[in-house]
Amino acid sequence: MFMEREYTRGMYLYMECLKVAFEDEIVTSDEAEILKIIAVALDVQPSDTAELRSIVTGEIPNPFVLSDQEYTGYQVGDASM
Repeated sequence: MFMEREYTRGMYLYMECLKVAFEDEIVTSDEAEILKIIAVALDVQPSDTAELRSIVTGEIPNPFVLSDQEYTGYQVGDASM
């Protein structure tokens, strides 16, 4: 029996950062370092970052599309300005 993959809000937020980094289809070394820091801060594992990169580049379908309401907007614990 296979368990369904659990996607977290941290993964969603990291993916949104990846989208910005990939807008020009080039990720600079500075952007890569920033993405590493964001991944650690959001508790996104290295294997998850690879999967999220594949989602951003269109290699695999986006699992967040049908359930964006769960991940978007402000939630308890978010910082705001």
